[in-house]
Amino acid sequence: MGTIHTSDILFATLSCGHNTISRRILTGIASVAEIVKLLRPDSLSRFGLYTLEIRNSTAGWSHRKQLTFGL
Repeated sequence: MGTIHTSDILFATLSCGHNTISRRILTGIASVAEIVKLLRPDSLSRFGLYTLEIRNSTAGWSHRKQLTFGL
């Protein structure tokens, strides 16, 4: 995964299984932790294994990360 700069345009998708929980276009973000903090409230109705996919359209890279959320 590349570096995230606050000037980057990020496309973030949070999914659980085959269900998309949240899809957002973000700017002004400096870390993956900030992305998780923004998308986490969308997942509060479920717990389990999630997939976070981040595409940085400014820098030209994408990254997929597995996350586990509990209640």
